[in-house]
Amino acid sequence: WAYHAAYLLMNYPLDVPARPPTESLPWVAPDPAGGHWVFRRPWQGARDTLVVLNPRFDHPGGTHWVTGQSWDMQLFALGKLWIGDRKMVEKTGAPGAALPTTGNPRAFTDNLSARLTGWHATPAGTATLSFDMSPIYMRQLARGETPPAGQKLVRMSRGSFADLGIRGQRSVALDLTGASGAPVLMVFADKFTGAADFAWNLKLAREAGEAKVEGNVVTVGDPAGANMRVTFISGKPVTVTPAIRATGSDEHLVVITVQSGQAPAVKAEGGTVTVGGQTIRRDTSTGQFVLH
Repeated sequence: WAYHAAYLLMNYPLDVPARPPTESLPWVAPDPAGGHWVFRRPWQGARDTLVVLNPRFDHPGGTHWVTGQSWDMQLFALGKLWIGDRKMVEKTGAPGAALPTTGNPRAFTDNLSARLTGWHATPAGTATLSFDMSPIYMRQLARGETPPAGQKLVRMSRGSFADLGIRGQRSVALDLTGASGAPVLMVFADKFTGAADFAWNLKLAREAGEAKVEGNVVTVGDPAGANMRVTFISGKPVTVTPAIRATGSDEHLVVITVQSGQAPAVKAEGGTVTVGGQTIRRDTSTGQFVLH
């Protein structure tokens, strides 16, 4: 709105001395009400790590902030985009870059979104988030339509929905401190029930490079140069494709690192995962990750 410019200039802090971004801007810009997080370190240039998470929480009808695909994300590191698209587009009726999918007919609506259950960030450069993913997998009903027998009717500000009984919990850990031995460490823990043909997805960027699958590990890019490694840890045998789509289980622990050259070793024992020099465990009472 152009006429706001006068108010902006009137209140602009012209007497504040200039400081470089690394000294003046925080590493995390959160919007837990709207459903959007931006993480950036170390604010030095084009090779910074930039992680954008856009669960895009739903809002009452008539509000503007309902754009974007359900559970979209971007990951920039080492001068390259690895995950997602360079633009987060308006709603398209399709899932975002990091949304699991199911084979249940019409079991997806981008008119509903995940629900934040907790998040925390430290000044050092680590963050944890947890979400209830269940609302995304409700089936939106047409006007006057009623759900089939056995399916609960849910009325919300964005319409009426059939509860298909799909439940999902997602925990995310992010470490940009370098403690793992890689500049980027990101971990997903997803547990779903009630879903048919559950598939875990991660959309690679076009510029990310060739992906190679070896068992439960996907390496993207140049193993001797800039590369991303995605490791799947599951109690069941899973099938992983170069497009980073995993099937065969409805519970996944996924460890993502971006580095130059050799990736840090990933070890899982009980409820604890060690990645290089970083140890991560999941608090069973809260569902959130704890980094040591």
